Amino acid sequence: MSIHQDAHRWLFSATPLSLDQLALFDPDSGVVVCGDWLARGRVEGAFCSGIAAAGCLLRDTGIPLGKERSTAQRVKQ
Repeated sequence: MSIHQDAHRWLFSATPLSLDQLALFDPDSGVVVCGDWLARGRVEGAFCSGIAAAGCLLRDTGIPLGKERSTAQRVKQ
């Protein structure tokens, strides 16, 4: 019985630009942008970026979150 193993790395997630933000939020439109590309291109970063995006939406709708550190950047127009 042969076993095949293969690993795939997402090469395009490592961007040369680092914003030091986990999510970008435009409160006027309610649009939140998140992803691994904002958080060093790693799976853990993608997870943390999604959590930050959810926090943006919850805060914008007035749902209390408790103590937390804001890691989202509001989009300037």
